Amino acid sequence: MISLDGLADRHDEIRGRAASFSRAMRTLEALAPRRSELRLTLSVNQTVLDGAGAREYRALRDRLRPLGLRNHVVVAYKESATYSLLGDVDVAPRSAGSFEPFGDLTRGDLERLFAEIEEDLRSYPLAERAAKRYYLDGIRSRLLGSEPSPNPKCVALQAHMRLFPNGDVPVCQFNGTRVGNLRSQAFADVWFGQAAQDKRAWVRACPGCWAECEVLPSAIYTGDLLRSQLLPARAKRAPASGGGKR
Repeated sequence: MISLDGLADRHDEIRGRAASFSRAMRTLEALAPRRSELRLTLSVNQTVLDGAGAREYRALRDRLRPLGLRNHVVVAYKESATYSLLGDVDVAPRSAGSFEPFGDLTRGDLERLFAEIEEDLRSYPLAERAAKRYYLDGIRSRLLGSEPSPNPKCVALQAHMRLFPNGDVPVCQFNGTRVGNLRSQAFADVWFGQAAQDKRAWVRACPGCWAECEVLPSAIYTGDLLRSQLLPARAKRAPASGGGKR
């Protein structure tokens, strides 16, 4: 996945560097025709920071379509430990329903964006469509609804881990506390060490975030992604129970 946050002017403004967009596009244009040869799955990750970014979804999608590429959308949190300069910082949501976006997004911006993504999901392959709809359902419920659903049990530091280029192993995207470093320690010492054990207790007590790179592993490893696909179908087949509101 190559990151593009909008078209040229928007992307370059966010990245703070002229020609970032054109360089990324040259990479995409070079790789797209060689996907079969390289056995490569290629797409774009578009992080929506604000209303302007949401309004560029369609334009970026249309720009990528001749290359046979999709732009997958995520909505940026106001804070993320991964991108913090403060080191070991905990900025995790304090309640399951909380999601504070980075920039200003009106209800109209969000409704239009989610409607466009929902329409485009119809053309996605089945597994990819299920994963993206799961993320979309969760972000939509948090920003436009009242119930934080779905909300799978987190498996950070249990079924998966984050690894930084310098070898640091943080807890998750929202807790940058390092439990070890794989450049200076053996994996077993990090994974089974006391620091990791302590932070697993923190993970179990966390009310849950909605960052795609955290929730999709959790949805897969806990089976919640599969349940989310099966339960609606079962509900349709279930006989109605007399007169009650369902």
